[in-house]
Amino acid sequence: MHPTLQMKNVKSLPVSIRNIASKATAQSRKCTDVQLASRTLRSSSLSTTQRLALLPLFFANLDPAKIPSMEQLDELHRHPAVREDVLCAVVALDATFSFSPHISPAVGPSLWPRVWAWFDFVCTYREYLLDLLITFPPEKMFYLEFITFTQQFEHHPASYALMSTTPGFWGRIVEAPLGYSGVDPGSSRLEEVIEAAGSLDDFAPCVRPAVLINHLFLFVTSISDCPTEEFGVLTRPLSPLMESLCEVGFAVEMVRAVVLLSETWEKDKDAPDILDTLLMVFNHFFLRTSAKIWLKPALEYGLLGALALITLKLGGPGSQFLEDPTRLEDLVRNFLSIDIPRGLVYFYPLAELPESLAEVRSIISRDDFKRSPPSEDWDRFFLYSQHHLDALKEFHISPAMYKACDNIECGIIDEADSLRRCTGCQAFYYCSRECQAEDWDARHRDVCVAHENLLLKCLGGIVDPLSAEWDDLAVRADMGEGYWQMHGMHVMNGQEMRVWIIPLRTDSADIWEALISLADRVREGEVEGEEVILEAVDGILDEHEEVMEIH
Repeated sequence: MHPTLQMKNVKSLPVSIRNIASKATAQSRKCTDVQLASRTLRSSSLSTTQRLALLPLFFANLDPAKIPSMEQLDELHRHPAVREDVLCAVVALDATFSFSPHISPAVGPSLWPRVWAWFDFVCTYREYLLDLLITFPPEKMFYLEFITFTQQFEHHPASYALMSTTPGFWGRIVEAPLGYSGVDPGSSRLEEVIEAAGSLDDFAPCVRPAVLINHLFLFVTSISDCPTEEFGVLTRPLSPLMESLCEVGFAVEMVRAVVLLSETWEKDKDAPDILDTLLMVFNHFFLRTSAKIWLKPALEYGLLGALALITLKLGGPGSQFLEDPTRLEDLVRNFLSIDIPRGLVYFYPLAELPESLAEVRSIISRDDFKRSPPSEDWDRFFLYSQHHLDALKEFHISPAMYKACDNIECGIIDEADSLRRCTGCQAFYYCSRECQAEDWDARHRDVCVAHENLLLKCLGGIVDPLSAEWDDLAVRADMGEGYWQMHGMHVMNGQEMRVWIIPLRTDSADIWEALISLADRVREGEVEGEEVILEAVDGILDEHEEVMEIH
């Protein structure tokens, strides 16, 4: 036990305070005795040394052996002594937190096990205890005091090692109502933090940009140095986490911070270093996710303009504010040569690019910009961007040659033959089954049938596909034991109505898709004339042996 926690320290206090401490640690103590000691602790008449002399009495009231069992909790009203122990511990815990930041970090290994045991107990059974306990600290203040208490041990290796490896610790941190704390969990604890939040979607709103700047940076950079066999395990959560972060505006917040820091470079001596770190986080974190997720909002909120402004200042007097400008130069190069270009194959970020380029035109002609080391990378970036903008123009001029994935979350542009077309409506294109499935759930399910019906109007009054139940009960009973269903289709040949019966569901689906394809060819002008269309319809029906024409 650390000397600071020994009860003999109380003897150095005035007699009146020693008496209070004696009652608060007696076997027959009451909650009111510990509360009186807590109020005394907060008295303005005590010096810091005298306050620290009271720490042992609160330490004594945090005995983990006094934590009640589940059976005792269920019947706490029948165990007054146990109830008093819980009340005393809650008051003692709150009082212990108030010693921050005056406790020596070396006390941590002795003090932490008791503090954690009771804090975890109170958090676990808080709602249950609220109905039974008279005194309870406000939840937000309780968590804030706990986080402040833990932070004073960050720079003491033994204390921090014990604290940060305690099972459940990072879970409690992320559960705090104030949001995610400024204590770095490290990559090995990320899974525990996310699990405590409930899911990645729940975890994302807890993560604030300021915390990411200071602490997530340690996580993403540690990934870069990890062994190859561990890399996949550590990076697996990043893509879904990034998606959740983007949903709560993380990319926009990051870009806004970059823009602000690039504009206030000379006014704030810390701005360049913060900007350096922020771009490092931005680069590492987004480099491991799909650019289609973050690039459009990043361009929309001025990322390109901020990078141009940084380049300008690196070529002028602004570089004197950096101890080592080469790292910031390399980060700008990474954005121009890797991060942004890999997202320009997607329609939506590419459509945002012309406006972003227009914003930087006035900057790139300045002398400081031309002197800046990354200026040559800008030249290559403009050439690369123009190539993709030409492709975008070709996409609009020749829609038959180029298509964009119709999943609004993707939008990758490619040759039409490389994309899959929806077999239902024949109008939407997708780069993969995953994109098609994602868009189907998001919006395409509702519009696909409408597109099909609209497309079939190209066949005019020639074909009238109906979903009609076959009414011959005898046939139904004989063929399907009462569950036989057939589809009928009307085909107009001049004034003659021909009726076709399609007995099998698979045939119905195949014929429906074939008619949609035919209608698409009619719309494109590949099939013309009523006789030609009728011949094509007959060909579709003749391909299916089970289809019958009713005379």
